[in-house]
Amino acid sequence: MTLDMKNNVFWSNFDMDSSGESADAYIPGNRRPRIRCKKTLEIKPKIPVKQPQVETYTPRMKQMSSCSSDDTLESRMNKENKRQTNRVSLKDLCAEDKKRVANLIKELARVGDEKEKYLGQLKEERENFEVQVLNLVQQQEQALKEREEVQERLFQCHELLSKYQEQILEKEEKLNESLREQELSPGLTQHPFQLIKNGQSSPFSQRSLSPASMRFRTQPWT
Repeated sequence: MTLDMKNNVFWSNFDMDSSGESADAYIPGNRRPRIRCKKTLEIKPKIPVKQPQVETYTPRMKQMSSCSSDDTLESRMNKENKRQTNRVSLKDLCAEDKKRVANLIKELARVGDEKEKYLGQLKEERENFEVQVLNLVQQQEQALKEREEVQERLFQCHELLSKYQEQILEKEEKLNESLREQELSPGLTQHPFQLIKNGQSSPFSQRSLSPASMRFRTQPWT
């Protein structure tokens, strides 16, 4: 055992009770009380064993109070009343209501018949209108064809008329030329009667003379 006389600290081989108020256990400068330590217990790990989980359904019972019971009864009564009103038949109606319902059914039937009738008439009128439209279209096409034919004929008539006018002009020119040649020739300056007396043939034969020319011959030559 060693002793330190200056600090009054020594080592011993035996345990000392720290709870006792011994001067030897006092350490100057440390005012905190000495706390007795406890041994910590060993914690062993717990491994859970897996087991199938089974859910159990536990219905929750409603705790019915007096107010809630009254509400549910009223709601049930209302539902039953609605069902009864929905299940009302004609037998439950009075005589006046039955007559009204019968009149309404007759009116609906009459309106349905009139609707079918008007629809049939409308369909017939529509078909007739379509037929009339088709006839008008055909007539218009025929009128256009006739118009084209008339225009072609009119064009042909104009061409023929222009040809006839040209021919007439040519004949007039030829006739005028022949008359000029006769006037310019020396043998035609004498009177036609003198030519006949002299034994010369007249340019105008008797066969070609008309009654107007005969009258002309009887008149004196000027």
